[in-house]
This record gives sequence, C-alpha cells and structure tokens, in this order.
Amino acid sequence: QNNKSTDNRYKIADIKEALSAIYNKKCAFCEQRIEQWHVEHYRPKSIYYWLAFSWDNLLFACPTCNQYKRDNFRITGIPAIYDPDHLDKINTISTTYDAVEKPDLINPEREDPESLLNFREDGFIDSSDSRCKYTISTCCKIDRPSLNDARKKIWDDFVKDLRSEILEGATREEILGNVSVLLRKFNRDAQNDTGNEFLAFRRFAIRNWLNSKIKELTA
Repeated sequence: QNNKSTDNRYKIADIKEALSAIYNKKCAFCEQRIEQWHVEHYRPKSIYYWLAFSWDNLLFACPTCNQYKRDNFRITGIPAIYDPDHLDKINTISTTYDAVEKPDLINPEREDPESLLNFREDGFIDSSDSRCKYTISTCCKIDRPSLNDARKKIWDDFVKDLRSEILEGATREEILGNVSVLLRKFNRDAQNDTGNEFLAFRRFAIRNWLNSKIKELTA
C-alpha cells in the first residue's frame, strides 16, 4: 500500500542529482533546459504506487510538462497490477510492463522518437505517429505556445544571421567563408546535448529546411 511517510523518498538529493546529470538539466519531454524541475514518474505513482521509487520509472521534467501529464497514462493492453514476486526486479521492470500494457505515452528513458517528429518553421511540433501525437498534445502539451516560440527563435536567429552574412559580405569568398562558419556552428549546436535545448528541432531544420533556405537567400 501507499505509505505517506515514505512518499517523498524518490526526491532525495542523490536521486535528483543523478537525474539532473543524466538529462543534462533538460526536461525529458520538451527538451527545455530548466533550473526548477520535478522528479516525474513515467507510470503515475497514484496508480502504480509500488513503482514510486523504481529507478526506471523516474524522469527529469519541467514543472509545466509535469503539471499537464498528471495521471495521463493511456494503454491499449492489460493493466499491470502489484505482484510481490516482482519486487526483486522493481528497478528494471518497465520492459516487462510495456510488453503487457502497450502504453501510448512515449518513454523518453527508453525510446528516441526523433525520427517520428515533424516541425514547422514557427516551432510547432506534431507527428503522424499516434503515440507521439498522444504524448505531444494530450499528455505534456509540448506544442504549447511558449515552447513553439522558443524553437522558432532558434531558426529565426539563424536565418537572420545567414541573411546578414550573404547581404553584407564584400566578396564572394568572404560570403562563402562566413556562411560556412555559420553552418558549422549550427550543426555543432544541433549535436551539443550537454548545452543546448531543442536538439530534435535543430536537427529537423538541418535535414529539411537548410539547403532550401540557402538557395532562397542566394538566388
């Protein structure tokens, strides 16, 4: 049974510090770099009370994603129930439960949905994958305006710098050199997992918009 006296043990300092290091101080759901954050439970502890301290059920989340997620945990399979025989593997049991429950919520601890994500230049995020769509729109509201604006600013700032170098360069050689520097930096920033936010958006921009934007500005 749930024990109120031990309800907050998953919040002790060493667990919080470990999660902060693993996620590079970025929310596991929205990729926002945060100073104030919550220890989030992939499977809600209000339902899966025996997993409240399970290591593979703990995530690093911003307060807003945590607030929206609440107890949202839709499944298409059979709900897992408490079984004392599972206690010896409580910290590694997610895989077993996933196979039975088939949860719709993406687990950022075990899954990388980047290839399933779609973005627009205004920062809006979506997906044709039903599980990604559920996670984005229903559970964590990763398409909320503040995040869309933050992603949009990354692309807008890059395009602004790119346009400036192309229009203000004195010679073709100078333009090519300065643009090359910008492109290398944008690519490096998209791989810098320890320092930068919204890497999925940055890499989507590189794959889908970069070449056409350069052609547009140099036409």
